[in-house]
Amino acid sequence: MNSMKNKLMLALSGILLVLVGCNESDGLLNKNVVSKRFTVELNSDMDTREGVSLRGAVDPPTRCIMEIYEGSTATGNPILRIEQSSRMFDNVILTDKQAYTILFWADQGTPTAIGGTPAETNEYDASDLKAVRVASGKQAARPAYAGCSKFTVGKDDETVYTQVSLSHAVARVQYKQNELLTSTENTLEVTYPKSYSLNVDGMGTTEIAGELRHSFTFNASYSGTLGTDYLIAATGVTSTVMDLTSEFTSGGVKTTKQLTSVPFKCNYQTSIYSAYSDLYNAGLTVSCNDQWESTDNLVEFPKPKLGDYFYSDNTYSTKRNTSKTAIGIIYYIDSSDPKKGRIVSLDEGYAKWSTVSVATDAGNYNYGMLNMTTLKAFTSGDLTNYPAFYWCDAKNTPANTGIQWFLPAYEDFQLLFDWWKTAPVAINAIITNSGVAGAEELKADALYWSSYEYNNSTAMDYKASSNNKSLILKSTILYVRAVSFFTAL
Repeated sequence: MNSMKNKLMLALSGILLVLVGCNESDGLLNKNVVSKRFTVELNSDMDTREGVSLRGAVDPPTRCIMEIYEGSTATGNPILRIEQSSRMFDNVILTDKQAYTILFWADQGTPTAIGGTPAETNEYDASDLKAVRVASGKQAARPAYAGCSKFTVGKDDETVYTQVSLSHAVARVQYKQNELLTSTENTLEVTYPKSYSLNVDGMGTTEIAGELRHSFTFNASYSGTLGTDYLIAATGVTSTVMDLTSEFTSGGVKTTKQLTSVPFKCNYQTSIYSAYSDLYNAGLTVSCNDQWESTDNLVEFPKPKLGDYFYSDNTYSTKRNTSKTAIGIIYYIDSSDPKKGRIVSLDEGYAKWSTVSVATDAGNYNYGMLNMTTLKAFTSGDLTNYPAFYWCDAKNTPANTGIQWFLPAYEDFQLLFDWWKTAPVAINAIITNSGVAGAEELKADALYWSSYEYNNSTAMDYKASSNNKSLILKSTILYVRAVSFFTAL
């Protein structure tokens, strides 16, 4: 710092000498030094996805820093450093024909006077723009911006090098809870195993020893963004990839999870979608290919898996969420869309196919939903005389948005029991542990009604143990199980 102050005093003294000698040396001032005005502009494209321009941002920078270095790179100590609240640097005295590198930084901190002590509230330690970092003991809740101007006075176009555009100097990280929290007292603490400093000249990073621990508190039963963080991270095509540890405390219960291979990149956003409490899945998939101003770099909430509980609000989880109503178990997932598939009911009935001997044209061998639609049209929606269908349809309530239960056809049963046979004991345990009254195991040797009608008096049944089908009188009482398509949230 003393060296920097000495150079500053020497520079100021030189300027005074030039000014004094101006009267004796015809036009010397004009030949040796020039005064320039530098204006810092924040890249107005940066926050378009937030619906605002940074030039008119809700929280514009309150601290702007300039460091001036002689030469084509920023090395050693700057010949001049200024911190101020304005984004316009007036009356900057430079030497004609001299090459300069000027570094700029902007954040929502408090400017430090020359020789003063930085404010304790500053989130970023920007005392050296060649090694900016998140301030010790702080976690940045607001973004920062940086930029550089390289030029030679009298050679390069000053209308270009004096208008400096700054871009985000950090990576933005958002932690998002995809399931409704069950407590109003929630704290998420995340441990980053590494931290970095940033050299504004070139925007390169250097690893700093020691981990970072940042925490976020949300006192509400809520699903959405729990917290936003800002980190120094790699620039260019390379991401900073870290394995994080999250500790989520909800209602006094702490759960620790590993968030692996999470990418961070300067000017990019990483969103980590998960259910951080112990009630939900924590598996993650990672992609990192879009800039901050467009689509998030998603660390997505885990996709549905076979055997997951499916709830009345169209959400799902592997471990049962006791605050929700489980309505089925996922037994099939659409290969073209992992958020779509089929579920089987947790309970089952015991009923006749029909109480009347009438042909209904419910003759689709493979798709039970088509048979249900046909029968409803045939009966004008009154399924009273068709108890097996009536039992399935009675499960369709307004609360189950998008769920339409139906009596399976042959192919529906095959999909269900082909999956069930891979782990019948474990799958039956999932069903019986669902907490739903009347939950029943799937039965290998039971005869279940299918929705396929053969003629006015007989319909097809299904037996899983032999993958067998036969024709039986509609008036026979057999087991009834419902299935439905789903689209998960």
